[in-house]
Amino acid sequence: MYPSEGFIVNKQSTRTQNNRSKIKQLLFKPFYIGLVVLVLLGVTAVTFTLDQTQKLHLESGSALEVTCNAQGLNIEITSRNALRLVCPSDGTVPTPTARPPLAEDIIYVSTTGNDDWPGTLDQPLRTIQMGVDLASAGKTVYVREGTYYEQVIISTSGTSTSPITVSAYPGETPIIDGQYDLPSHNGDWGGCNNTVSPPTCFNYEHLVSIEGDYIVLDGFEIRHSLGRGVAVYKYNGSPTGAIIKNNNVHSNRDVGILMHEAKNVTIENNDISYNSNFATHHRGAGEMNWSAGAVSVRSDNIVYRGNTIHNNWGEGVITGNYAGSTNITIEDNVFYDNYALQIYVHRSHNVNVERNLVYCTDDSRFFRGSDRTFGLVVANEPPPEGFSDGLRTRDIDILNNIVTGCRQNFAVWGSDSAAEDYRIINMLVAHNTFVNAVSTSGPDQAENVLWTNYNYENVRFENNIIYQQDGIPINLLRDYPGLTLENNLWSSPPVFTAAGSGDIVDDPQLVYPNAPIVPGQVDAAWYKLQSSSPAIGAAEKTNGITNDFFGNSRGNNSDIGAHERQ
Repeated sequence: MYPSEGFIVNKQSTRTQNNRSKIKQLLFKPFYIGLVVLVLLGVTAVTFTLDQTQKLHLESGSALEVTCNAQGLNIEITSRNALRLVCPSDGTVPTPTARPPLAEDIIYVSTTGNDDWPGTLDQPLRTIQMGVDLASAGKTVYVREGTYYEQVIISTSGTSTSPITVSAYPGETPIIDGQYDLPSHNGDWGGCNNTVSPPTCFNYEHLVSIEGDYIVLDGFEIRHSLGRGVAVYKYNGSPTGAIIKNNNVHSNRDVGILMHEAKNVTIENNDISYNSNFATHHRGAGEMNWSAGAVSVRSDNIVYRGNTIHNNWGEGVITGNYAGSTNITIEDNVFYDNYALQIYVHRSHNVNVERNLVYCTDDSRFFRGSDRTFGLVVANEPPPEGFSDGLRTRDIDILNNIVTGCRQNFAVWGSDSAAEDYRIINMLVAHNTFVNAVSTSGPDQAENVLWTNYNYENVRFENNIIYQQDGIPINLLRDYPGLTLENNLWSSPPVFTAAGSGDIVDDPQLVYPNAPIVPGQVDAAWYKLQSSSPAIGAAEKTNGITNDFFGNSRGNNSDIGAHERQ
């Protein structure tokens, strides 16, 4: 406290044992308290007990000091009316536990709490649902460690400047667990795996449902949902401004994270894995049900950034699914071993896919059709009946990505039909590095780059590295109108329909292109350029691309591929 201000103690009971401590910490503000307990652990204990309000008065210029004979003193404000001083018994300097500030805008939840309590640090609530029900704009709901067996529906809204934050307590990771029993359902299953007994099924409900605007969900493990893990969705609504970050969303029956008719959502620094697990080892085309690690449906301005998305029994990310989305950014993520494929750009407008590391390994649990799955794919699949919304795949930038080890590293799928519905318009695929497509069926089934769609308008493939140790560097059966390939570096000659002006056929001299591909252990630095690479300074038409995969600036004489050597 400041000099001349009060600190309450009790004159009635004082016990001191071998006290080598003296008070040394200036307290920060006046406290008029009914109860204060100071415990100096290990070396000494001093207890002050009050039966009435008393005040310790410090004269101006004086101080209240505490020292201990260890190497450090830890001070913790434990609530509004208590603090704790710790003198460690082992003589080591304590590492203070990060504590949130005590404020009126914080609500606490703990597995040892009670929903009839006020939601303070000392008297927390018991359920996350009660915490979010009491929250309003600007509030933070801090959830203590432990496992919460509940469905959470966040229906209240924050504002753009005062969001509602639902967060793990600092340094802890609370778990929201559906036990494959929640969310409850009415028997209307989304799909079932009937190859096991009893069948494993999923519904279309959500373990954590964000229905309000401007909600932050931060720091949870979310698992074992009978339906989806997390959804930003409101029936007959369009929630906006959600941020889902630092979560581990895994082992849910259906999609890990869903955006449905949502706007302005950021999915950042999450680990998304083992979702859509209702049918892990039997997944015919009719049972796919369009599950994924994360998917947006009829949504706008969705950002996927810094996530690791892997081992999902479906796509890693789908930009449009059965109904398209607009303004999608997929950047700085790691994708691997997702069953269907890794990144699927589908019936969406204004999509930017940049600086992602994408790879496939020999983990046969996630083979598709007894073979490795696919990497980065663009398509205009016809939507199911009733979901046509007129969106086509257009205005797509695929830049500075590294893709390796998949059956097809990059592919454009579609039909030979000239129908307008299949047309892909305004797509730039530039400064990517595609390395070693792999197929368990043999080299002739490994297609590093594949173009099958007939219908293109202003589609360009340029300044890319295509390195293939064996197999097919590119499968392009004909010269398609509206598709331009030029200034690419091929490790072996491409088919004549893929050759373009400014091409280089040479070893790109990557650092370690044939490294073993092991889940979770692939290093993007393996695919940097060595100093003697013919890709250095060989790019043309940089198209305003100002940096590379690693954040290096690109100059006027830029390098081909995802790495700009400095």
